[in-house]
Amino acid sequence: MGEPFDHGLLEKLEIGLTTALGLVAQSERQAAIAAIDALLEFVVSIPGWERRDLGGPLWQLLTALHDLEFGSVGSMLAPNPAVRNRKPDAGMRKIVKAYALYYVDVLSRSGWSPTEGCGIVARSLQENGFPLGGRIDSPPWKSVKGWRDRFTKLPEGDQTRASYEGLKPHLDSQSPMTKEQAQDFVKGKLREVLSKMGNDVLE
Repeated sequence: MGEPFDHGLLEKLEIGLTTALGLVAQSERQAAIAAIDALLEFVVSIPGWERRDLGGPLWQLLTALHDLEFGSVGSMLAPNPAVRNRKPDAGMRKIVKAYALYYVDVLSRSGWSPTEGCGIVARSLQENGFPLGGRIDSPPWKSVKGWRDRFTKLPEGDQTRASYEGLKPHLDSQSPMTKEQAQDFVKGKLREVLSKMGNDVLE
């Protein structure tokens, strides 16, 4: 039998990750560095794990993040040179798009037309500083409608598709709402989502 697990290590890890979470508002990069530090300290504390170099990839990521602090972009964090077309959406932006599509569904279920729902969601995103993209002379609702129209063409592993599929089951559990209630609900939820995801998603 192996050595008994020290549950104090888990408590220490939780404290470290909680501390890192508290740094997000000040610096998302420093928060990530603190979280990785906590994970690495946990890994090297487990007998046998350090000898197997299980923390190796985390050390590489930590080093790359530290290099960024001094203006150096390591290969790990550099953009993929094979991607030559439109700049791909960052992961968090893809997640916001999934929430946008989900909340259009919520609005549609409450009596709004899909076009009206796209408009409500688009305006709410803009009011919270989220850049929609698209043509400057194009109305905001068309950007959200474009996300809906292209959704079925997304690959299976796409972050927007995966996040939307995770949200969709909650639609059936939503309590019935009037159109006005649904509009207020969606605006509040999108504001909450964007505030939790930090400044990177607004770039």
